[in-house]
Amino acid sequence: MNREEEFKVPAENIDDAVKALDLQPLKNYDDPRYVDCSEVRGSNVVRSIEKLLDSKREGNFLHLLFSGYRGNGKTNE
Repeated sequence: MNREEEFKVPAENIDDAVKALDLQPLKNYDDPRYVDCSEVRGSNVVRSIEKLLDSKREGNFLHLLFSGYRGNGKTNE
């Protein structure tokens, strides 16, 4: 059984669920575990930040805060 097939079989107990966990960070957007949530969020956060950075005047500072629990996707966004 390959890794993709493993995801199709539900865990029958907590040990199976823990074994199925993959706690490694996503490497890029084509990772099968990546889920684009912009549709349900109502906006594309990455594009919004890109617009802010493009419109910033030289000499002005832009402060952005990425907050959230460990592992919730801050780095991927």
